[in-house]
Amino acid sequence: MKFKVVGSGGQVPEGVTREQRIADNWEIFDPDNPWKVLIWTTTPWTLPQNRAICFNPDLSYGLYEVTGAPADNWAQTGETFLIANRLAEEVFAAARVEHFRKHRDVTANELESLICRHPFHGIPDGNGEWDFDVPLIPGEHVTDDAGTGFVHTAPSHGDDDYAIGRKHGLPMTFNILDDGSFRPDLPFFGGQQIIRPDGKPGGANKAVIEKLKEVGALVAQRRIVISDAHSWRSKAPVIRLNRPQWFAAIDWPLFDGLDKATGARTIRKRALASIDKLVEWTPPTGRNRLHAMVESRPDWVLSRQRAWGVPLTCFTRRGAKPGDADFLLGFSTGSTTPRHGTRSMTSSTCGSTAAPPMPSRCATARTARRTASPTSISKAPTSTGAGSSPRSCRAARRRGARPTGAC
Repeated sequence: MKFKVVGSGGQVPEGVTREQRIADNWEIFDPDNPWKVLIWTTTPWTLPQNRAICFNPDLSYGLYEVTGAPADNWAQTGETFLIANRLAEEVFAAARVEHFRKHRDVTANELESLICRHPFHGIPDGNGEWDFDVPLIPGEHVTDDAGTGFVHTAPSHGDDDYAIGRKHGLPMTFNILDDGSFRPDLPFFGGQQIIRPDGKPGGANKAVIEKLKEVGALVAQRRIVISDAHSWRSKAPVIRLNRPQWFAAIDWPLFDGLDKATGARTIRKRALASIDKLVEWTPPTGRNRLHAMVESRPDWVLSRQRAWGVPLTCFTRRGAKPGDADFLLGFSTGSTTPRHGTRSMTSSTCGSTAAPPMPSRCATARTARRTASPTSISKAPTSTGAGSSPRSCRAARRRGARPTGAC
């Protein structure tokens, strides 16, 4: 699919005339024939969540012009495309391009200076959902073994995308709900499912492909069979979905009047004081292990996309997204009066969904909201994630405890 180049921070060499610029395709801002970055994806449903395009600085790229193609072809004669040199012939063959020529090589510095537009930018009835710039950023995970040498990047889906997004400050999107469908108010695609409850593909991919055709952003399409993410236990298909996570901030001071017993105002200090003052250890060595763990561990994760455990009642603002500052209004710990005072943080943790997610994601006392942890979610009800190994499951059963994840 095509991402139109609309800006650049790069400089045209001195002494190059406008005629030379057009002849050599330096004139990338020509509204009648701008450069276009081509990307290939096996997950069209992730395109509405696109925020960047990745390239590999160690690969060789070129600027190519279509010089001959059927009249009804999606890649039209005269269009200019950026493609990895090693893949150009394969790409144009898939796009039914009969003749093409290479104008010149394009350096990594040039690529990094380019700014593109989302294929759905300015689309009628899109409500401005995709009216933002799409930068080109370097990524070592990009290869020229297949595709175009460019990778569309959606930080809300996948480990590489998430890591790149964190590094470059790309915003997260929250278009996919916990049941694996597009949020109802997303233009054109609202309610479409990625994977149906029976494990078969939903209508999301087809809907996105049809919209790409409508806006003239598609170059080629074909059916292929790939090895994709699935549950290690049930073999049901899963999708990569980065979700907001909630953590208890154990080093923030509390003003709840419960510090009389230990004289401590943070969760960590209270736990350490309780270990030393309120518990008699048999054998005494048991104290050392637990004390060291509590003393050094980071904030405590509360949201694990599991159905087990005792949920905390949270109050969220209707219509707000998890990334909004006012998304979480308060929480309850058994009383009828909600407590307020949440704060935002970011974190990179990894989890998996083995069952329908908990109805609430919040922390006790002072809470910290962390917005973007790679998590795999299964649309199939019988599917499990990779959160628990068979060995850990058996050990949990021997202890009489319920393991973390499905067994």
